[in-house]
Amino acid sequence: MAFILPTETEIRSIDTTQFVWDDLMDGTITMEQGAVLKSIIDQMTPDQTILIKEQLAGTGKTARFIFDNCNTSCKIITQDTFVNTFLYCDDFWENVNYNPLAYQNPQIPNELSYNEAGEIEGTTAVYPDGTRHYIDLTKDPVERSDEDLASALYDASYLTSNMTNYNGDKISETNDDFKVDFTAVFPFPISLGYELHERAGLLANLCTAFNRTKIGGIIAVFDIHYARVNEPLWQMYGIMKNVGKMYEAEYCLSHSPTGEGPWKGVVIKRTA
Repeated sequence: MAFILPTETEIRSIDTTQFVWDDLMDGTITMEQGAVLKSIIDQMTPDQTILIKEQLAGTGKTARFIFDNCNTSCKIITQDTFVNTFLYCDDFWENVNYNPLAYQNPQIPNELSYNEAGEIEGTTAVYPDGTRHYIDLTKDPVERSDEDLASALYDASYLTSNMTNYNGDKISETNDDFKVDFTAVFPFPISLGYELHERAGLLANLCTAFNRTKIGGIIAVFDIHYARVNEPLWQMYGIMKNVGKMYEAEYCLSHSPTGEGPWKGVVIKRTA
């Protein structure tokens, strides 16, 4: 089924007062973001898949919102470290009501390094295949080439045999090349004090999201009114265009009721 990009008018026409919503459940999703999700997911068929990229916020609230408010029986995969840092993630399975269509894609938490004063000076990314990558936070990030980012997939973080539901069922036993129909990216809204590294990480995250979304599929990115999100987004656009990976985009969630922006979200359809 071909996706139709929702317009701002169509998204605003969704009655959010009718949403099933739990104010007490931890999670960063807002009702207006939920309207964006609903406008896309209601177009999906049961054989399609949804990936929710929720850095430090994988509490299950977004997946539960989809189950409660969207017309879907798709598999929903939430990607996070599921470590209790800023939000409590231990209730994920309870929050999704133990729905077998909810899956986790757990990422290995980074290891932090400290200097003699007890200050963080570096972080090491650890991947399931044993690969380790140290990042010196006292220095500016090493720039990755556009060619590298244009094909970024980070396979070590997308092993389908690691994506399991509450029953232990896997998305796949074979670790096939993982591609999804709809990817929702929720950048963590608070800087941890390493803005250049966070921006570089988000750029890699967005490029991976684009490459992991099927041609014809949709990517939604939220909080784009913040420069720390907006600038990597536009950089990602340029990188993909330069290698012939094309898209269409509709901006949404305007601060103005007349739809003049600034926009807080974008829905991107990958066309090539």
